[in-house]
This record gives sequence, C-alpha cells and structure tokens, in this order.
Amino acid sequence: MTAEAVDAASAGRLDQALRHLVSDEHERVWLIAYVAAARGRFDDAIWLASRGARAQIPRPLRHRFALTAGSALRQTNRHREAVTFDVLSERLATTAEQRAHAWISLAADAVGLGDAARCEALLERAGQGARTWRAQVRWRWVGTELALLTRDGAGALDHARIARAVSARAGAVRHEAKSLLFEGVALAEQRDPRARAVLTLARSRAVSLGATPIARVAQTVLEHHPGAGVATTAG
Repeated sequence: MTAEAVDAASAGRLDQALRHLVSDEHERVWLIAYVAAARGRFDDAIWLASRGARAQIPRPLRHRFALTAGSALRQTNRHREAVTFDVLSERLATTAEQRAHAWISLAADAVGLGDAARCEALLERAGQGARTWRAQVRWRWVGTELALLTRDGAGALDHARIARAVSARAGAVRHEAKSLLFEGVALAEQRDPRARAVLTLARSRAVSLGATPIARVAQTVLEHHPGAGVATTAG
C-alpha cells in the first residue's frame, strides 16, 4: 500500500484514500474496511476486517485488520467481541506503537464494559508507546471516556481539547471532528452553555467528511442530553 493511502485514511481524508491505487489485494481490502467503519457501514467493516485478521498474511497487516474489526464491533456496542480482536492485535504487535494501539483499544473495551480500573491500567501501559499523533489522539479519546465514566468533568474536557489540538496539528480532519464530539459531550456533562456550539461544529464537520457515526452521535447528544440544550450565541 502506498504511504499516501495510509496517511489519507488515517487522517480521515476518506475519498482521497480510496482514490489511491493499491496493488496488494489484502492492503486494498483493509483500506475498504477502514473507510467503511469510518462511514458507519459497520457490518461491511466487521466482515472484511475479521476475515483479514485471520488470514495468512504479514503480521503488521493482520494487526491492522484486527484493530479495525475491534473498532467496528466496539462502535456497535459489541464490546466483548471487540476484546477478542483487540487481544489478537496485541499478540500480533511487533513494535511499541502497535502494542500501544492494541492496549488503547483494550482500554476502550474496558470503558464499554464499565471497568474503570482495567481501563486506567491499560492506558498507563499504552502511554509510553503512544508516540505518533494518531496513537496520542486515541489515547486522549479513551482518557476522555474514562474521565466521563468516573465523573471527572474537568479531566474529560482537558483530554478532549488536547486530542483536538493534536489532530489539528496533524491535519487529521476526521480525528479533529471526533475530538470536537468528545469535547462537546464533556461540556454537556457539565451543563456548559458552550456545548451546543461545539457539538454543532462536530456534526457539521463530520457531515462534510462523510463520517456518519460522528455526525449521528453529535445529533443524538444535541437532541437528548439536557446539558446540550442550552441556547448560546456562539452557535
């Protein structure tokens, strides 16, 4: 796979990623699975990524497939199934960065299962290996979720804002939109009147990117979370 295709996919430039010519069949399938998950076509992503994770292909690519399968399962609230693939991604990891991504994913699974202590331990383990912008942003996202789970509103907001800043510096537009979503939720939990403006911005950015899951969650929070219903001139 060309480095340009990977960079574009990771940064959330989904249409651009798919336009790159990818000669290797398995690399191309992973790219399609990744983009499908980013666009909310989770059944397609899970089917493609779960098969790739078990294929007889190079370990780094199986690792990527496993992470993608776990992510798509997690976003459909199938956290225990996600653990299976995230454990596989941990076993397949051959670098500190790959291990960090696996541990971050397992920490996210722990949040979904309500296990704050396990999440905290996994995040601590992952922190040393989270060197790239993408790992740092994902670490902060799960840090936001853990803080929300433990009712640490200020900590959640700090994590979300750092994730947003790192994403912006990297030019990672989908990650920035998702960080805005986390920031908006953290504000809504504190009934901060800025929540509606931030969530509205997250939704509009996500819609422009075709990142349906982010837009959908932002809309749900805007409609149903009492802390996001405060009128603001910033919107």
